[in-house]
Amino acid sequence: MIRRIIHKVRETFFFEQTYPIHWKGNFPDWASAMQHARGYDDAAILERIKQSALAVKEGKALFERDGKLFYEPFYDYPLLSFLLKAALENNGKLRVLDFGGSLGSTWFQHRALLQELDIQWYVVEQPHYVALGQELFHGDKVLQFYYQDADIIDKETLFVLTSGVLQLIENYQEFIRQLQALQPQYFFVHRTPFYEGSEHLITLQCVQSEENFEGTFPSWIFSREQFLAQFASDYQLLAEGKSIDNIAARVKGLPRWFHNFCWFCFRKNTPQRILQ
Repeated sequence: MIRRIIHKVRETFFFEQTYPIHWKGNFPDWASAMQHARGYDDAAILERIKQSALAVKEGKALFERDGKLFYEPFYDYPLLSFLLKAALENNGKLRVLDFGGSLGSTWFQHRALLQELDIQWYVVEQPHYVALGQELFHGDKVLQFYYQDADIIDKETLFVLTSGVLQLIENYQEFIRQLQALQPQYFFVHRTPFYEGSEHLITLQCVQSEENFEGTFPSWIFSREQFLAQFASDYQLLAEGKSIDNIAARVKGLPRWFHNFCWFCFRKNTPQRILQ
């Protein structure tokens, strides 16, 4: 009983501290949400990530994410399973197109289990991240940074990864269509909010790191039904699941505590698969 009371107090009065990633508000359109947005200090966060990436490069840590260093292995097993599946289907060849991949965080996180493959890891990011990535990892045989996917030469049997990205793009439908135009073999949507309603919600995604870098951004919470419809004609949904991230929401139309940061893995249809 006492624990329940303490939990209730924490959730009511210390909501933002309890959930470093959360959503709040419900807006009629993207422009209205944008009026309440507050971005990161780009220079400060980039410098933090740069120093963390250097620590990884120098072998002082295994990987970093959002500037936080990790010293012990921590694998994202759903993602890793499908990366290995794609490589197995292509005789050990794996070409990953990582949109919004920072300075290669996900590659370094899983490098120990993927580096024996014929692998290229392409990160497409904002210009300042690309410039820094090209500077820090110039000559790396696997990790490469590009301003746009059109610059990538080997795009055969791509594995497209979008992690924590789609919900922050106003015209996400067009973005998905552009990615689908690359004819990727696999499309992995990761760390993205969904719910079971019939219409998408426009809200604010709020992030506060341990280093107190704060950001509040317009964000979709996608209707699962509507979102999946955009893949239905050309892709098969192989699997889906919920992220382990500790998240929540205070959004009209959602449960008070919303735990639906999800992943989906799609595989492109072939004529044989369609017949089945």
